Amino acid sequence: MKRSERRIMSELGDTLKNIGSQLGKAKDEIVKKIGDLETALNNAGALPEDAAAALSDLKVAAQALDDIVPDQPAA
Repeated sequence: MKRSERRIMSELGDTLKNIGSQLGKAKDEIVKKIGDLETALNNAGALPEDAAAALSDLKVAAQALDDIVPDQPAA
């Protein structure tokens, strides 16, 4: 492999790692916001059916995003 090809591959690897880290951070932030929203809605009293459905849809959407990249097996 030529030096320029190794450099490109190294840069690509670094870029992919950065994107992976960014996605992990975003996932953590989204999950926290969903939890905060769920707590606030539950503390508000009886949750209207449409709000419960919207919260459920939001959880499904977050899980779909999480499923894009499979979790690493536990070491």
